[in-house]
Amino acid sequence: MEPTIRVVTCPCCSKILFAYERDAAKGGGAWAITKDSPAIQNDREGHFMKCKSCSKRVAVEKAAGSGIERWTLSAVQKCDRVLP
Repeated sequence: MEPTIRVVTCPCCSKILFAYERDAAKGGGAWAITKDSPAIQNDREGHFMKCKSCSKRVAVEKAAGSGIERWTLSAVQKCDRVLP
């Protein structure tokens, strides 16, 4: 059976930023960020990912509910910041 994937696009360039897949270790009921997605990093402004396409700093936040922890895009994005 082919795993289901959910894709999140970059708010700055509209290309794929990261993806979720069903977590087989948890019986396929939970979603986990794919291993080829950018790492979640942290600085004094908060959590972020570096877009592989445009190299922009994309703010992310933890969204928890019903015992599920996942990452989502922050509502406010500053697409003027390019990371090295």
